[in-house]
Amino acid sequence: GRGRGRGGGGGDGGSKYQRTGGQYSRGRGGKPGRIRGIYYDEKDPKYKTVPSFETVEECKEFYLDVKRDGGSNPDYPQMRQFYTTLADEKQVQEYLLKKRKEIIAACPKVPGLTPSSFASAEVGEEKRGRTTATEGPMKDVDPTSIDPGLDNRFLYGDQRVVVEKNQRKLALPFMKELSDDAVENTLEYMFNHLRCGIYVMIRGNELKMFVPFVNKDYENNWSRHFHLAPMYRDMTDYYRQKRDYYRKEDIIPDVKNWWANGNIIDNESPADFWGDQFLAQLKNYLQETCRSRAVRDCEFFFNKRDYPNLKADLTEAYDFLFDTEEMIQEEKKAFEEGGEEAWQRLPPRRHPSPPLIPEKYRQRKFAPILSFYMSDSFADLALPPAEDWLGATGKIFPPDSGDLYSRKKKQEVEMKIGDWQNKVPTAFFRGGATG
Repeated sequence: GRGRGRGGGGGDGGSKYQRTGGQYSRGRGGKPGRIRGIYYDEKDPKYKTVPSFETVEECKEFYLDVKRDGGSNPDYPQMRQFYTTLADEKQVQEYLLKKRKEIIAACPKVPGLTPSSFASAEVGEEKRGRTTATEGPMKDVDPTSIDPGLDNRFLYGDQRVVVEKNQRKLALPFMKELSDDAVENTLEYMFNHLRCGIYVMIRGNELKMFVPFVNKDYENNWSRHFHLAPMYRDMTDYYRQKRDYYRKEDIIPDVKNWWANGNIIDNESPADFWGDQFLAQLKNYLQETCRSRAVRDCEFFFNKRDYPNLKADLTEAYDFLFDTEEMIQEEKKAFEEGGEEAWQRLPPRRHPSPPLIPEKYRQRKFAPILSFYMSDSFADLALPPAEDWLGATGKIFPPDSGDLYSRKKKQEVEMKIGDWQNKVPTAFFRGGATG
């Protein structure tokens, strides 16, 4: 795709443990890594449930103790994420697919609940649930029939649009059937084609598996379409000019090993391959959902990056990286005739015939993928941003989610802005690079 390039992790979650001279720093502690925090039968309470804190200082003190536990991956000592992130195909087979089969065999499937089932319970209480509707649109749910304490605002009123959009996506031909093959196909698509994701299994109203994964050996399928903006002679020239404004970068030499996160090109590899931003928040609201609601047995994937993953027409999610020769020549002509200013004025363009994802994925079904970003052209389902959960709980989560959404900060902001009706409707941006 065209562009001036951008190094670093962008919104994709880099790490402070950086690659140095082609080697990886082991990090302090020296203890061998272990699988932690990704299965329901985790023995250490530190990783079984998700700790949260009122202040940043408390969170940092807790995380110092986590660091003393050593690494979080038995094969890669430099990986020190809060929860284990699987990093290669062998690990995915051993710690995800094999464990999935074991849990399914050990935990018989619970009879299905209808989409409008809901429940509520305090810690230690038995869940109370009921069923009020059958499969299909939820337009007929009478809000007055919903018991206090069992309210689900997404079943009626204006919020119903979220459920209906998700239902339309789940009705797509390749999403209709959740099977073992659909789960494996989605895993292969996210691991090999897009590089990373999080696998989730809920069974018996309990979060059984929460497994982040990243392909440390990732190879993209768009490198042959990649080209620099016409004002640069080659990659060396581009990075020479960039050094005038930016730090020195440890660039991955082969473009086929670069990856994309929305319109950001990631071409520096952190030592731990993928940062653990948002993992604690995501796991926490899954556990809280299972604790307070009746959740059907299900399997799905989280996409915590800054762009949706799966097009509804099964064309490439990052179709803007697949420029045609005609598009490349148009850029060169604009630059030759009017310089960089003319090149900058070129209107945004879409691929005239976006390429399809590889046939090996199209021939099979997909499991649901939930993303922070969605549109009607994508099959991704709506996932509340991790920032929403920070705002809802007012808590601070490890490694360090900051105190922007803490209860104390919220009270300070509310004191400054006054009444809600005086607020100005506006947009907001999340992330330092992708928006």
